[in-house]
Amino acid sequence: NTGATLEQAQEHKLQSICKPLQLKPNDHLLEICNGWGGLACYAAKHYSCQVTNTTISNEQEKVATQRAEERGCEDEITCVWKDNGTFKTV
Repeated sequence: NTGATLEQAQEHKLQSICKPLQLKPNDHLLEICNGWGGLACYAAKHYSCQVTNTTISNEQEKVATQRAEERGCEDEITCVWKDNGTFKTV
């Protein structure tokens, strides 16, 4: 849709990723290189599934965790941050 807002386009992109997966509440989604946490939050909120996401960026981990808290889905999301060969679960 060429008249879509950026927010609508992002929502459509996340839906086009999640819908074919047929996620259910008892599913667990593993997201590698989570970016800023958009997919994790979308999957947790719309499909009530558990999500584990990974990142090598401390800044992305902080933002993704903050977004999950703001959207009320922090209980469904686990972020694993790897830096300098050490895994840290937050």
